Amino acid sequence: MRSPVRAVVAVIVGVAAVFWLGAASARSSQATLRSTSTSVTCPSVILIGQTGTCEAVVADTDTGTATTPSGTVDFSASSTAVEFSGTPVCALSSAGSCQITFAFSAFGPETITASYDGDSSHATSSATQQIEVTACFGCGFRFCRVPRVIGKPLTHAKQILRHSGCRPGRISHAYSKRIRKGRVISERPKPGKVIGPNAWPKHKIHLVVSRGEA
Repeated sequence: MRSPVRAVVAVIVGVAAVFWLGAASARSSQATLRSTSTSVTCPSVILIGQTGTCEAVVADTDTGTATTPSGTVDFSASSTAVEFSGTPVCALSSAGSCQITFAFSAFGPETITASYDGDSSHATSSATQQIEVTACFGCGFRFCRVPRVIGKPLTHAKQILRHSGCRPGRISHAYSKRIRKGRVISERPKPGKVIGPNAWPKHKIHLVVSRGEA
């Protein structure tokens, strides 16, 4: 008759074996999936509110005889300002491609991501495309997404503002125990705010700079 201790050990070993075999099976299944690459093509510049189209193409990049991936591609954007026409998921055609349409309701740089979900034979992959949402074509950079410059030296902060299409505005000073002398304590408007073309050329960001401790 088996002792209780041996019985418990046998059960533990059996359970461990089941988990190991399951993990090994999952690894084996993943290893058999063929590698893929996804590319996405969207307009590089688009008017605010204008409808655009993004096309995703998924290719089999593994060795041996390539097969056309099937399944779906999920699209997403870097902000909530995007409006997809219907669901942001499209089914791949027999050529391994599909399209979605979209529009943006806010100014600024955006990123579209296309993520292939994979199928029974092909692994997942993804790609991104940068889009500039603007007010008019050919009118140059006419909006400003306020960057965060708090804690930056004043000279560096001004450079960052100009690079973002903004302009340094009124510079005032205040004492601070937290921020070192010569660095930005606060900015107005707040970081992340988008100033549209109607405000041009008034994209001025007012800064408060530290005098150090009182």
